[in-house]
Amino acid sequence: MDWTKFNTHGQSFNDAFEVMCNVLFEGWCKSEYKDTLKYFSFVNGKGGDGGVEAYGLLDSGEVIGVQSKWFPMIG
Repeated sequence: MDWTKFNTHGQSFNDAFEVMCNVLFEGWCKSEYKDTLKYFSFVNGKGGDGGVEAYGLLDSGEVIGVQSKWFPMIG
């Protein structure tokens, strides 16, 4: 992918990248865990989320989460 063409829709690259990762993670969770996914949430990191961007709660009580960060390559 040519990241110089990444459309941020007016957001910072970091925020837009995190949103994209969250949406992909949500889709993966729904596909992978189907009916055992009890709850899914995007986390607003402004209040100290420990780096978690989104998480899902499974019927088993397990919690799965994702952390994503935008680091531009220089050079």
